[in-house]
Amino acid sequence: MTSYDDSAKFVAAAVARKDLEGHVVYVGHDVTVQEIADAYNKVRGTNFQAKHMGTLDDLKKIAAASEAKGEFHAVFIWLQSYCYDERMRFPKTSNKDFPEVQASPIENVLKEKPELQVTEKSW
Repeated sequence: MTSYDDSAKFVAAAVARKDLEGHVVYVGHDVTVQEIADAYNKVRGTNFQAKHMGTLDDLKKIAAASEAKGEFHAVFIWLQSYCYDERMRFPKTSNKDFPEVQASPIENVLKEKPELQVTEKSW
């Protein structure tokens, strides 16, 4: 999970590097859905719980149905399906090449951005 602000800092640092070639990968935090829920609950005073939504095939069907209805939260269901089999893990990142760019703690991002709200339907 990476905030927009942290992404911008990383892009600025990467563009400033004259010696940089190829592509770079920045990952703010490698967290689970439950860890995100825990941080959200702590900051917002809510009690969202991560839910088991079935098998990988079940998730794909749910996401496709939500997408067909034009529901915004379909993107989060697709993301869960990618995380299901750890395809979203990044074995090699460029983070160590940019020590000046440190990821903001998830709790801080939530405190600084009160507009980031989750509804029961989107969760």
